[in-house]
Amino acid sequence: MAEIFRDRGVIVLVQTRDHLPPHVHVESADYSVRVRVDEDQPSIMPYSKKDRDKSCSAFDRLALELVGGRLADCQRDWEKYHGTI
Repeated sequence: MAEIFRDRGVIVLVQTRDHLPPHVHVESADYSVRVRVDEDQPSIMPYSKKDRDKSCSAFDRLALELVGGRLADCQRDWEKYHGTI
């Protein structure tokens, strides 16, 4: 994974080998969520059954705020490894 940025104890990453749709991984010591970055506003990707316990609504809001504030950086790094969005 390639780190895009860190803020408030949270790391935003893009996996160099990943799947569509374009997204980033937002992780803290306790939580993890995937955020889509292929539109004007970021959105939380649906959870798989095994990932439901890895996030909460407060962390989802923080992830959207952080990615939304640096959406262009997240899109740029996705494109760097995967091509155009």
